[in-house]
Amino acid sequence: MFLLLFWLATGLGDTPDWAFGRSLLNEGKWAEASQFYESILAKNPQELHATMMLGIIDLNLGHYPAAIDAFQAAIDGQFLVFVNRLNLAKAQALAGQKKAALATLETWVQAGIGDFSKLESDPSLANLQSEPEWSGLLDLAQRTATPCAFNPQKQVFSAFQGNWQVFDGFGNLFAHSSFSPALGSCVWVETFSAHYAKTEWTIYWSADDQGKVFQAWFTDKGRQGRMVGESDQPWRFMETRANAKGEDQCNCMEVSTNPDDSLLMISFLGEGPCSSKSTFKETGRMIYRRDPSGSQEKTK
Repeated sequence: MFLLLFWLATGLGDTPDWAFGRSLLNEGKWAEASQFYESILAKNPQELHATMMLGIIDLNLGHYPAAIDAFQAAIDGQFLVFVNRLNLAKAQALAGQKKAALATLETWVQAGIGDFSKLESDPSLANLQSEPEWSGLLDLAQRTATPCAFNPQKQVFSAFQGNWQVFDGFGNLFAHSSFSPALGSCVWVETFSAHYAKTEWTIYWSADDQGKVFQAWFTDKGRQGRMVGESDQPWRFMETRANAKGEDQCNCMEVSTNPDDSLLMISFLGEGPCSSKSTFKETGRMIYRRDPSGSQEKTK
């Protein structure tokens, strides 16, 4: 209390010390924290940060109507709208305003930038889980968080997910690879580690909304490239490069899987004219087999 009185008496409050206010909250000193933020609002009634913090205090003290008013004021003033919309939903749920809370949560989820994984474990929202709209809200959250997972056309590379052993064309194990989804399952990230050259590649695989145009971006020791394809299996990717004469040539590879997706083959077809109908001669291949151990440890 002495520090708070000193802060108020010395006029240091002309510039709010938000860290000091936060420390009061962290220590559970609700009365002192409330006095701190109210003093800020007395000097500047439009200070929405203080309004939000008072809402948090009221929420923790069980003053739900006051918390609702505070969070709604912050939203109306366009202050941290996404954060305060979730705060508002919690206050509404705890106040027994279940329909309002569900509507607020739906708007929050539709914004698409939250951590939806904690919806079911948040105790402030527990009383909403028995409502008939709850399952639909969770489905919306999942679809918002991983939009491409619900679009079959965007999932043409989902069969790649997991760990693989990589063999050369002579059957020698020389590398390991791992595929995992990213960006809402819209992109598949491959980490490729080859022991012989201590090479590590990162390759990003994706498809368009029709599942017909594929792209693979890759990085290798600072070099970057992009390969594009427009065909069904085997997927043919081409990376455009200029030859010594300055003419566009394409470095081409084809990717295919077997019926049960336990084997993945990449054929390198060398360089040639940049046309999906061009004839290329295979110059090498890599065969991926599911790693039976699931290990991503490099080959010795």
